[in-house]
Amino acid sequence: MPEHVELEVPSRPIHVRDARRQVRAYASRWELPDQVIEDLMLATSELVTNAIVHAESLVRLSITHYTDHVRLEVQDDHPRVPLASASDVEAPSGRGLAILHTISRSWGVESIPGDGKRVWAELATAGQ
Repeated sequence: MPEHVELEVPSRPIHVRDARRQVRAYASRWELPDQVIEDLMLATSELVTNAIVHAESLVRLSITHYTDHVRLEVQDDHPRVPLASASDVEAPSGRGLAILHTISRSWGVESIPGDGKRVWAELATAGQ
């Protein structure tokens, strides 16, 4: 049976750090490999920051630990679906989804009618 945690993150940039800290605590408790934890921290930072900056709503974060992967989901109330861009490597922002694509085995965006969207990423844990 997968282990599952849900967290709410207030819509202020300072709370990204709190979200990372809580996600790290669960990932450590689940004894995930160090590289998976680091990638999960990066994914948490990117997705929660994007939700706070673009949606300006309460952010709902969930993590589910399966046998061979961990799934991170970040939901906000804004209906606009993010698009991956080919931003300049020197740009201060705009690379979050490209990073997500690089570190995860799969990722996606789901529209939630009347409730915004959910951006998710799955990171492999087996064989690491």
